[in-house]
Amino acid sequence: MTYSITATHNLPRKDTSRSVLSAIEEAKAKIPVEELAGKHTELHRSGDGLRGPCPVHKGDNPTAFKADPDKGLWHCFRCGGGGDVVTLYQLLEGHEDAKTAAAFLLLEFGHEPPQRPQAWFEKGRRQRPVRDSLEEARIGFLTRRLHRWFFEPMLLTIGDREEREDELRRTWADAEQMARLMYASRRGEGA
Repeated sequence: MTYSITATHNLPRKDTSRSVLSAIEEAKAKIPVEELAGKHTELHRSGDGLRGPCPVHKGDNPTAFKADPDKGLWHCFRCGGGGDVVTLYQLLEGHEDAKTAAAFLLLEFGHEPPQRPQAWFEKGRRQRPVRDSLEEARIGFLTRRLHRWFFEPMLLTIGDREEREDELRRTWADAEQMARLMYASRRGEGA
């Protein structure tokens, strides 16, 4: 038995152009931490960085906050917090998600947030028929199970064949409707 090993240097490189960078990386690259902090507090040069009252705590200690323009980082000596421009914006504006905070930060400073590449949308369009057929298969499975559990025992009590087939069609439609509602509620779409 033989095995082939693919050399990693022959694999295509990941595209790192500006159009596909995340909003977080864009914000870090385009917006200096001292510029964001300077909008919320007064900073002054001190040693290897900029110092001032912390913009998050709104204190009056003139050395509680330090911004390092060379590294793009900040630190609060009062609470021990720190990070980059995106984490500072998250604290200032109350955003839970870093990606959302970065997008709003870029907009606030007049930059366009990065857009998804066209290939991402094309992939979604190609995958849609597969997702739809899988969804229909799941609904079909749930319909059969609901029908078997709830309606078949009742159908067995009907003696007339035509009446049983009529009732079978009605109950199958009811089971399918119930399955669609259950599937939609499970996915969080509501009724």
